[in-house]
Amino acid sequence: MEVGFDVPLIVLVRSGDATAGGGDLNLTAKWVVREPTDSTATRLAVSGAIELPTGNAARGFGSGVADYDVNFVAEWPHSVGGTLRANAGIQFAGNTLTGLVGIPDRGVVVSAGGSGTWSIDSRASIGLEVTGYQGRSRIAADRELRAQGALVLLVTDDAAVAVSLQRGWFASPLLLAQLGCVLDF
Repeated sequence: MEVGFDVPLIVLVRSGDATAGGGDLNLTAKWVVREPTDSTATRLAVSGAIELPTGNAARGFGSGVADYDVNFVAEWPHSVGGTLRANAGIQFAGNTLTGLVGIPDRGVVVSAGGSGTWSIDSRASIGLEVTGYQGRSRIAADRELRAQGALVLLVTDDAAVAVSLQRGWFASPLLLAQLGCVLDF
């Protein structure tokens, strides 16, 4: 069982004016359903998440609603130091908003995606990901499509820095840059 949490620091820049604040608190748990003994076999997992509305929705740092979702993941190791993944999920309540990013429609949202990660060396890896979301209605504001590339650099055995660039369509931002810190306890 793996558990995690995150509270994103969101920086919004509008017409040269910048504001920053904490986003919604996200709590997650993942259970590996099938942990193969063979390093080339498929791994299967299920995860659940609850996002609590701790960010200031009026300032664009939170959604203002609680979210509940479940996801299913399949993972295949690749012979050239990489891993391929496919996932599908359903959000039962809430919305996918994190600040100004996400689908504002409340209720059921289905998601799917695929990704790959590859080690460059012992301290660096790259990743590519494509994800999509569909809300209850068929309008563009309730649909997202994202393509993202990322670089993760291991700083210590327990900490890494991640940077990514994302291209979005429909309700996703056209371009999004992210900088993050990963801590392993």
